[in-house]
Amino acid sequence: MKLRDLVTVGFAAHRAARAVATDSITKPLRDRLEVWSIDIEASDAQVARREKLVQLVRCQYCCGFWLALVTFAALVAARRKGWWLLERCIDGWAGAGVQSTITSFRQMIDDHTD
Repeated sequence: MKLRDLVTVGFAAHRAARAVATDSITKPLRDRLEVWSIDIEASDAQVARREKLVQLVRCQYCCGFWLALVTFAALVAARRKGWWLLERCIDGWAGAGVQSTITSFRQMIDDHTD
């Protein structure tokens, strides 16, 4: 794996993890998942598994690990199969990840200077 690939996968997975775990646009989906996880008709074992899924989705670092694996697999597949559009989409996600990282640092700096 080249350094460029590592950086691309890292930033793309970072952005995807933020989109899943913390972005306001996906909050209704996370909320519905949580309601589903405590369904009264589910067995205790089902509820336990569902609660773990909710924890995975709500934790940016937890889902980020798995999304990095998926992103890496997608990048490898795109290169091997010649799927240039998928490769460009991953590059786009990586660009969004850079922007998200800069915004997060800026917000952290602003929070500490107030």
